[in-house]
Amino acid sequence: MKTYKKGDKEFEAALDQLYKEYKGCAGGPEAEVIVNWCKQDITEFDTVSFYATNKELATAISRGRKAIVEIHTYGKNCGATLYFKRNRVRALATVIRPD
Repeated sequence: MKTYKKGDKEFEAALDQLYKEYKGCAGGPEAEVIVNWCKQDITEFDTVSFYATNKELATAISRGRKAIVEIHTYGKNCGATLYFKRNRVRALATVIRPD
């Protein structure tokens, strides 16, 4: 695992590389997206984490690049975790469409 924090000289390049790698990547049958809205992380770090192994990673980078404060990468085609400032993430219930 490699970690990049906002302000590191490689941070923007890491975001660019992830965007390029995952743009248009549908992923295989095991592809996943995980949003971790952990109260402890919000209290201590004011962040919400987003892990993905497909194009949702590129979408998250393009929609909220300025709000990303940390990145964990896991190797080629293994996805990454993006840590967003909490105030830039909508409540999780909004992912469910109303009846």
